[in-house]
Amino acid sequence: MMESPHITAQEKAAFFDQIADTVSAHRMSVPVIFLLEASKPLSTLLYTATLVSSPLLSALLGASVSRKLAALLESRADVEDLIRLLEARAEPQSRN
Repeated sequence: MMESPHITAQEKAAFFDQIADTVSAHRMSVPVIFLLEASKPLSTLLYTATLVSSPLLSALLGASVSRKLAALLESRADVEDLIRLLEARAEPQSRN
């Protein structure tokens, strides 16, 4: 049986910052926020798919990133937190 991936609050914050930095650097905040909002109802299904495909994801992304991604999708609140962070990072860009 697959074990639920848990990460510490510091790991989660660092992972969210890494995602937000990468998305902001590529100026992809709007499409990513749209995708995250659209996928919220499917978060349980995406979480399960992430667990099932974890061997493939680990090979492609690395075990640490695969585990953090699964932990992110485990909770809708975490997805919502990431959306808020991306929105906050996108505001200064839209003012330029």
